[in-house]
Amino acid sequence: MPKLRESLAIGLGGGVSRSITDDACWRIQADFEEMPDLIVTTPQAARFWVIDEQVAAEALQHLEERGILRQTRLGFRRS
Repeated sequence: MPKLRESLAIGLGGGVSRSITDDACWRIQADFEEMPDLIVTTPQAARFWVIDEQVAAEALQHLEERGILRQTRLGFRRS
């Protein structure tokens, strides 16, 4: 049985599925709302939410574009 991190990459063919990224965005946003002082880098986000680093990067970028998160020199934090 593949690990969760490996299973997210199966069948994506080099791109990240929109539903996977949407799910990651929802989970990440919910946790930032519960922990407003949370600051994470992309690799930390991948480990924290047990997702592929590419999925984490796309989700964090999407949340930043929507104004929910902002990137600082320390990592992503709630806006």
